[in-house]
Amino acid sequence: MHNIFKNEDFIMSTHNHEPGYYDTIISICNRAGFSAKIHQEAEGLTTILSLVSAGIGYSLVSKLSMGTKRIDI
Repeated sequence: MHNIFKNEDFIMSTHNHEPGYYDTIISICNRAGFSAKIHQEAEGLTTILSLVSAGIGYSLVSKLSMGTKRIDI
């Protein structure tokens, strides 16, 4: 991942809800040379994708979790 996201707001699952996911995203951002600017935390992929669709921020999700294609994202 490039640091084009360094000034962007992130939407992430809470650390308590998905600690592995949370730690992985933080690590990916750190390796890219920036700290994720977490704007909103949410529980559940549906909620996260809805917030992204509403333009609240960006989120990184695995390709496997995107089994259902959404045209609004």
